[in-house]
Amino acid sequence: MNFRRIIIILLCSLYSAIVFSQGEIDSTGKIFYRNEKSIGFYLSSDGLGGGFRYAIHNGGYYKYLFECDFNWIQDRKEIKTTSAYYDQKSFVFGKLNSFYTFRIGTGIQKEIFSKFDKGGIAIKYYYTIGPVIGILKPKYYEVNYVRPVIDSMVVENFQTYYYDYYINHENADIIGNASFLEGIDKTKFKLGVYVKFGFCFEYGKKDNVLNAIETGVSIDAFPDKIPIMMTDENYRIFPSFFISYRFGRIFDPTLRYQK
Repeated sequence: MNFRRIIIILLCSLYSAIVFSQGEIDSTGKIFYRNEKSIGFYLSSDGLGGGFRYAIHNGGYYKYLFECDFNWIQDRKEIKTTSAYYDQKSFVFGKLNSFYTFRIGTGIQKEIFSKFDKGGIAIKYYYTIGPVIGILKPKYYEVNYVRPVIDSMVVENFQTYYYDYYINHENADIIGNASFLEGIDKTKFKLGVYVKFGFCFEYGKKDNVLNAIETGVSIDAFPDKIPIMMTDENYRIFPSFFISYRFGRIFDPTLRYQK
């Protein structure tokens, strides 16, 4: 995943949209109390994610934000390798757990440049903070053992494989990842906190439809190290840069029925 290249392409596209917008005056009625419901999809420097956000107009250019999102986080030391048995099967050597985060937070958004024209751009900044639940699901593998008496294929976690292969000197090779459901009953949860800061670039010609590109930084922090890899260099704090596409609906909550 070439995150830097993706960021450059998206920012260049956004800059082009600003420069070449036609500046046509919007003659349609504006929504004054601009509450929002939206869904976003994230691409970050350490994984992928998505989430829901509800924004409540607080007068002037401010909104209260309430959000929840779900993210898959990769360790920076993860390197995929290919099975010696099947070229099409790849896995991460040394991975103990798959790591996911579920965030629930609140914050503030401020509009610093309004969208007055059709096809124009509104620029905002925002921050959110709240608890995060880390989800550690053990990683299991298909392993082929070759012993003097038996040649069998078994499913086990990396720690068991490491102990047999490197300590007991068994002749064994990893074939590939096992089913995601393997070891799901051994899932563990870690409670932490997160903070997110970003800029939102809202565009589009309809006043009641939200389309936006966001970019910023987020930090997830936990009291203990998260054992993603079988190494002493695991981390408690996970900073990341992200870019996301967000879409949804803008509405006036004072109106009971809206088109």
